[in-house]
Amino acid sequence: MAALSVAAAARDRPDAIAVVTRDETLRYADLAERAAGMAAALARLDPGPVAFVATARVSTVALVAALLEVGRPFVPLHPRWSEAERTAALAALDASGAIPDGAVVVDPAELGRASAGSVETSFASARARETDLAVCLFTSGSAGAPKAVLLERGALVASARAHAANLPFLPDDRWLALMPLAHAGGLSIVTRALASRTAIVLGDRFDPEEAIETVAQGRVTLASFVPAMLAAMLDAGGERALASLRACLVGGAGFPAGLRERARRAGVRALATYGLTETASQIATQRTTDPIADDPAVVGPPLAGVEIEIRDARGARVQPGVTGRVFVRGPMLMRGYAGQPARARSDWLDTNDLGSLDEGGALRILGRADDTIVTGGENVHPTEVEAVIARQQGARACAVFGVPDDVWGAVVALVLVVEPGADAHAICRAAASELATFKRPRLVAVVEALPLSPNGKLDRRSLRAWSSGRLVAVDR
Repeated sequence: MAALSVAAAARDRPDAIAVVTRDETLRYADLAERAAGMAAALARLDPGPVAFVATARVSTVALVAALLEVGRPFVPLHPRWSEAERTAALAALDASGAIPDGAVVVDPAELGRASAGSVETSFASARARETDLAVCLFTSGSAGAPKAVLLERGALVASARAHAANLPFLPDDRWLALMPLAHAGGLSIVTRALASRTAIVLGDRFDPEEAIETVAQGRVTLASFVPAMLAAMLDAGGERALASLRACLVGGAGFPAGLRERARRAGVRALATYGLTETASQIATQRTTDPIADDPAVVGPPLAGVEIEIRDARGARVQPGVTGRVFVRGPMLMRGYAGQPARARSDWLDTNDLGSLDEGGALRILGRADDTIVTGGENVHPTEVEAVIARQQGARACAVFGVPDDVWGAVVALVLVVEPGADAHAICRAAASELATFKRPRLVAVVEALPLSPNGKLDRRSLRAWSSGRLVAVDR
């Protein structure tokens, strides 16, 4: 796999398609020219990392390509954040000391309009190194305020190479980018395409009907979805369009068994995947040659260069099949969090996720360790209960969490989206035979849709407050 260089891509495949939108199509020669103009404009600004709202626009992709080319760190901000959230994130980053002079905030569209330059002059002195800081990405904030994750250029390269070893690119591949470019999953689509000299098809926002049309008309071959996106596209009649894909990666949240079965029946090659912002995107993914797993917790084997260990509460490595905390190590891992000491390359990262490895090396993910519900001294992993509920007739989507209880410490609560005419209490009774008594939901709320974060993931942290006043005792 080639380097993260738009100038080199333009030399290698000048007429290859680089970016496709509803309004325009750019070749790599065109993208390199726009990136060169961006680099010339940036050279006239103050030094330091460049921050910008990462909208799904050609100007954003050109700016990212320019920054990667010249080796200048960047801070993409989520387009769905409020102005107050963006200001707070940058202030926290500044206070951390990770960027002593503060970030230079730009508007990619305005910068593009005001820029002019040539590939030869703008990139003549570019000498980016793999140990250079490339990007600061903010986590989704599922455990509180977002953390600023510092990723070196080498981590982005290693991530792209690991992906390509599992799902090799073809010259005419086009990857649908519906994930926010401020998210590791979205940014990785840009870096993979740049390194493989293949195309990105940009989607401005996620609408199931529009996404189906884009897949068909944009000749998309690869895609990345969170489970809610895939389900919405199937609900909207997108079976034929999705079946035309070589593969789609499904991650960012648990991949329910029912949704896996729907994708299988529709002929969709949906590959479960697992990754973190701290690992520059995916680190474990199902292989295209393997049968699609029925187990909703299975996310596949580690990618090339990734080491995974499962450890118990004492930090000791456990045997295959035993559940524990997931630790990872590899060249795609972060330098560290802003404001905290840098981690050594040989250090293991505690993901704070619970999982296990089977005898064949496939990883199962049960969810966040701090999401575990302790009820009457027993541990309940929400994803285990969700998997059972989700396969009951009439259940469309669900989420499980703990509610404080004076007797048990906590009890299992369920938020449920049901099919028309289905009864939530009947679904709970049907699931009871498959669940230990302490795992059975005692409280349930029926809703029209689950709360999602800006990245399309289940917003598990808000469930308790969000469902307050809606929960009722399960009719047994």
